[in-house]
Amino acid sequence: MTLLTTHADAEARSLAERLRTERDRARQTAEFHARALTAAEQRNSDLLKLCVALARLAGAVTPDAVAEALGEIVINVVGSEQFAVFEPGASYPLVSMGVEAGDLRRIAAQLARPGDRDGLLIRLPLRVGGETVAELAVTGLLPQKAGLDAADAQLLEILSPAAGAALQGARLRAAAAIAPIAAA
Repeated sequence: MTLLTTHADAEARSLAERLRTERDRARQTAEFHARALTAAEQRNSDLLKLCVALARLAGAVTPDAVAEALGEIVINVVGSEQFAVFEPGASYPLVSMGVEAGDLRRIAAQLARPGDRDGLLIRLPLRVGGETVAELAVTGLLPQKAGLDAADAQLLEILSPAAGAALQGARLRAAAAIAPIAAA
């Protein structure tokens, strides 16, 4: 009887060990999927913010409205409250936030030098075709944003032509003194 008991005990221990291993594997799998779901939810949230921001940008019909929409995008999507947007050759920004007057002058001079990124986290030309219609200079991020990542780079790639086209369209509208078309 002791031989049977010993064999049954060994089998029970082996089964218990396999169950612990399977439980640990299932826990790791669940944790992996929970992280993946959280990342996907964050990505969906970021994409929704981007869609809303681009719609707001596209709906802006004056240069001031474009600048305001662009400022909201930088704050809410990029994650910065330290930025300025300058037209080429301008010494005063279209819009700025959290940047001191002396720094604005330095940034304006810096943007006049192609490729100079010293002290800027982001230097983004806002383009229409090959023409730069303005430049975004970001000098800092919100405290909760650790840094820029691949998703930010993709956002900036999308933002450059969208903001450039919105600004150029608003300028053309203002120059031609055409009233915005009312929605039907």
